[in-house]
Amino acid sequence: MIDSHEPPTSDSLSVEVLSRDDLAAVAAVHRRAHARFNRLGTLCFIGGLAIGVALLTLREPLGWPASLDPAFFFAGWVLGLGSAGIFWWRRRRALAGLHLQCFNCGESLFREERMGIGASRADLIVTTGRCPDCGHLIIDA
Repeated sequence: MIDSHEPPTSDSLSVEVLSRDDLAAVAAVHRRAHARFNRLGTLCFIGGLAIGVALLTLREPLGWPASLDPAFFFAGWVLGLGSAGIFWWRRRRALAGLHLQCFNCGESLFREERMGIGASRADLIVTTGRCPDCGHLIIDA
């Protein structure tokens, strides 16, 4: 039972105590955080590749030997993939607090996948009130 004096945590929240509006608010926060981390990860990946290209381009005017070209090439990829990996890891940790499971089947309600009609799982849950995996009624209409 949740004590009324304590703010709810991700461990104490259950799908049964959320209304449709609450679930829509959690879905909106999840969607914004997911999009923000995806944008930052993509920008860092492109930035890492741009640093590699800049080093390759500036090598000759700076008088550096051509033998550094492979190192600059791979350094750009390492920077790009490394920063994208860091943002992927940080996104997973940040969104872990919004992890809710269906009581009937145990599946995560906010997985990052699109259904065949282009709607996210969260949109389908808020609209129908049912778990997309098992069809269990999560929230009352």
